[in-house]
Amino acid sequence: MADPLIKFYDSVCVQKAVLWYNSKVIDDFGNRSYDSTEINVRWDGKRQLVLNENGEEVVSEAEIMIASDTPEIKSGDYIYLGTLNDLDSDQLNDPVGIGHRIIAVNTTPLFQSNSEFIRTVNV
Repeated sequence: MADPLIKFYDSVCVQKAVLWYNSKVIDDFGNRSYDSTEINVRWDGKRQLVLNENGEEVVSEAEIMIASDTPEIKSGDYIYLGTLNDLDSDQLNDPVGIGHRIIAVNTTPLFQSNSEFIRTVNV
């Protein structure tokens, strides 16, 4: 049974976003290949200083709450506030130009839990 806090957290993630992830494949020209999926989020457009994956202070344009059923997200993945139907076929495979690069991934464990986490990302 899901924790009530996770249920509440997921209930406020009512906006749709497209996530491009799993950018492991690189072609002969150095281009990455991404998987894309539609996820539920709560997009909070607030500027703040965060640390990126290199430990450098950078300005984040938004903090995004990620629903608990979302695939694993890493720094360097891309996210777009909208639906898959908003995108044309070229944009589905190439997020650069339309998607926001994820610069930080944050996980916070639930109280008295070491297996359930609240996740946010910064772009």
